[in-house]
Amino acid sequence: MYSPPESGPESERALTRLYHLTEAEARVAVALVNGAAPADIARRHQVAISTVRSQIRAVFDKCGVSKHVDLVQTLAALRY
Repeated sequence: MYSPPESGPESERALTRLYHLTEAEARVAVALVNGAAPADIARRHQVAISTVRSQIRAVFDKCGVSKHVDLVQTLAALRY
């Protein structure tokens, strides 16, 4: 059974170090892995959905994945 990684500042910092994500990209990555939809992320951080989509593309590029499920598997394997 899948258990999402812990979220919060420590996991975000780990992602910024490991994948050279910006703080905003790391927040988006953690939110995605924990099941948040892009629209929810945009609303929560008071940014445009287009901004979140751009951040998602950047996260995928930097993490070397092309699909949401691949991102979840990659980051869950880290156990950050």
